Amino acid sequence: MYAPLLANRYLTSRIIPFIAVAAVALCVALVIVVVSVMTGFLDMVRSSGKTLIGDVVVTRDISGIPYYLDFIAEIEALPEAEAASAIVETYGLLQMPYGNGDANRVETVQVWGIDPVSLDRVASFYDKLYWVKPSEELAKTLAPDDPRLDPEYQRDQEGRTLRTSDGRPGIALGIEISAFNERSRDGSYRCEGPSNVQDPGYFMPNTRGAVLTLVPVSESATLAGEKKRRFAIVNEFQSGVYQIDAQRVLAPLADVQEMLLLNAAPLTSRTELDANGRPKVIGESPARATTIVVKASDGVSALALKIAVDAAYARFAARIDADDTKLVKAPEMITVATWEERLADLIGPVEKERELMRTRGIRWLAAVDEVGRGALGGPVSVGVVLISPDTESAPGGVRDSKLLSAAARERLVPALLALPTRRVTRGGVRAGGEEDLAGEVRALASHAQAVQLPVSVV
Repeated sequence: MYAPLLANRYLTSRIIPFIAVAAVALCVALVIVVVSVMTGFLDMVRSSGKTLIGDVVVTRDISGIPYYLDFIAEIEALPEAEAASAIVETYGLLQMPYGNGDANRVETVQVWGIDPVSLDRVASFYDKLYWVKPSEELAKTLAPDDPRLDPEYQRDQEGRTLRTSDGRPGIALGIEISAFNERSRDGSYRCEGPSNVQDPGYFMPNTRGAVLTLVPVSESATLAGEKKRRFAIVNEFQSGVYQIDAQRVLAPLADVQEMLLLNAAPLTSRTELDANGRPKVIGESPARATTIVVKASDGVSALALKIAVDAAYARFAARIDADDTKLVKAPEMITVATWEERLADLIGPVEKERELMRTRGIRWLAAVDEVGRGALGGPVSVGVVLISPDTESAPGGVRDSKLLSAAARERLVPALLALPTRRVTRGGVRAGGEEDLAGEVRALASHAQAVQLPVSVV
């Protein structure tokens, strides 16, 4: 009785202890939040980034790689490579189908000219399309008012071909580009007009399309004049990375090549004229692609694939140079990078921050939660999740159970039960058992071959 009374007198008569306790608690909370956010963000970037660009990326900015289909054939003949796809990357202006008065809104966008079929083989492009008919399993987890359940919003074929039903070329916008796509708490989107209710009139594929403006640039930094073209909006896509979903537009490869003057065209002499007094046609300038994305075969690392692709380009370039019928030669300098090297500007800072947390001695983090009648009301069930900076991501779809529907929770049970687990106690936790539970958490850390973990359970 004397000890509690003395502690109460000491704490209630001095403000400094309370400030010290609050400061320590705030610092601990800050460390936990920072580590959690950085790790979650890094895992998201890694997962989303890799599926967008495959395992290895070959680039030759501006002028592109000629005879790229021959190069892709060389790559796909490698045992290390499963598939490859050509892309033309550039930046442009997109005039949206809405705005104030006669002035439509204009967005600065990153444009990818793609071949949907080959890109799907490399980067699962079809899975990124948002406005498609959901699978039976996914449909059970969607809210009743989710637009994707309505056939009016299902544009599978148009998105997979980047063509309208009558054959006109179309584009797919990042889901965050449209100002009328509102994200719900469950991660789904609604097309909402000024009245803040779902309105098919603001569904981008229902609009009259958008005008894309690109500017061809030569290697000598000479501009060839702007090229404008109206495209139907055939679908929208969600990559999982906001910066991409808010900026990127996917368009047919052939259309982007033509607008940037990277399509196949007659090659004329600078010194000779034909019978009509025009520059003499001496051959053909081949179509070009600025980027080749490559997917590794099963069991092949990105680094091993990078080495194999680099060697394949050397063979390809030597063959082109030795062919006198090919008047355009392969560029000497290209960039071959793994997907992690390609995303280094995005991943690097987060990796450095996480390494700083490691050097400060934080090796493991334990999250403890109880379910039952309350810590003072009787036996409860307690779950402990132990993670380190090297822990892999949880199964897809796992989040706060209160944000999941009953069907979604049931669907996740098999995946969660498949994770390695260890029961540390068979008895219930009662009031006053916090020290026992802390000891069990330390034992769990030891079981995971970790150092002793200083855990306190309040």
